[in-house]
Amino acid sequence: MIDPLSAAAWGSTTATSRMSFYVGRELSSALAPGMVVLAEGFLLVVCVTTERDTEGLRSLVDDLSGLQGAALVLVAVLGFSAAYVIGWVSRELGFWLVGGLEWFRRRMGRRRPSAPSEPSLSTRLRAIAGEDAVDACIAHHPVLLILDEEADDVVTRRERVRRTWGAFVPYQEDEAFSYSKSWLRRFAPEMSVDGIEADINILTAALVPLLLLVANIVAWSSEPSIAALVSVPPTVAVVTMLVRNVARKRRDERWEAVRNLVEDHIMRRALAGYPRAGGATASASGDGEVTPAGPSGGGPGEGRP
Repeated sequence: MIDPLSAAAWGSTTATSRMSFYVGRELSSALAPGMVVLAEGFLLVVCVTTERDTEGLRSLVDDLSGLQGAALVLVAVLGFSAAYVIGWVSRELGFWLVGGLEWFRRRMGRRRPSAPSEPSLSTRLRAIAGEDAVDACIAHHPVLLILDEEADDVVTRRERVRRTWGAFVPYQEDEAFSYSKSWLRRFAPEMSVDGIEADINILTAALVPLLLLVANIVAWSSEPSIAALVSVPPTVAVVTMLVRNVARKRRDERWEAVRNLVEDHIMRRALAGYPRAGGATASASGDGEVTPAGPSGGGPGEGRP
């Protein structure tokens, strides 16, 4: 999750960027789906209470279209507020569903000891970047040591697993993931995984509106059994695809955050060693800016990641 106010201490440009992303994410994954859910829920209630009589619905629409001035503003504020809350709850229900799937997969994996286990993040990082590069990165980011602890299994399963935002995740991996996201947002926004986070939220928020859409199709149809037969199977297939896609993106987000942190460190070290004009050496500072080295080869950012 994003704390839009935490960027205030990073400078006005970063704060504006973070706030823009936060607002855009909430509009697309909470307010917009909430408006759809509010409309679908209202139509479903009308269908159930009036037995598909549309006269009451038409009269309500006429009354709303005739609102003006303060009454219109009040109704709009109440509508948008209700839509945001409903959309937020719907998104959390979607995360709960995805978390249940992740928990079920972990349980099934433990019941099948013959199934190949997925390598730890530490193992994958060292296979891609090399032992020396990962060790050098850990020297500047000691929090990543918990990935080696996870790989060595030095803690119990109860200590490794906790419930976070509707999903069971390894504790060590969660801490390294949070640290990596914070670093990338502050010092390497081009390598941030915020795009994946936005995709996850938008896809998750689409689950409840999709289910309510099918409910409305069946409820308003003159042949509910035929409507259910036609609409339910495709909906089940789409929901399954969405849930699996969200679960995959959640795993990719964690992996890419830690991998990008290591790659950011590798690129900074490579940039610091590049020759510059006049025989100087480039030096990468902690905030990503590059400054030329002094006559002796040193620089204001020498020795920093």
